[in-house]
Amino acid sequence: MSSSTVHAHPKHPKLQSISLSQSHVIMAGAGHAVAPDLVRRRIENSEALWARAHRNSRNAGRHITHYSAPVDAAWGRKGPTFDWLTAWEAEVPQRYTKKGAKP
Repeated sequence: MSSSTVHAHPKHPKLQSISLSQSHVIMAGAGHAVAPDLVRRRIENSEALWARAHRNSRNAGRHITHYSAPVDAAWGRKGPTFDWLTAWEAEVPQRYTKKGAKP
C-alpha cells in the first residue's frame, strides 16, 4: 500500500511539500512455494482450496467411469485420470521456478 499527500509548504506558500508513505506485507501460508511440485502439494493438501472439491469430483468421475468404461474401451480410449494438478507443473514458466528447490 502506498500513499502520498500534497501540502502547501509552511514557510514558502508557492512551494508544495509531499508526504510519502509505503507499507509492505509478507503473506505466510498462502500457497507460495519455490518449485511447481511444492505448489501442487500445498494445493492438494489444502482442504478448503482443493482437497474437498477434488474428492467430490473424483468420486463422481469414478462413479460415471464404472458405466462409461465399456463404451470407451470399444474405442480404445484410456480411462480418465483424476490427477488434475500434476499436469500443470510443466506449464510454470522457468523464470518463476528455482532450480534445485527441495521440500
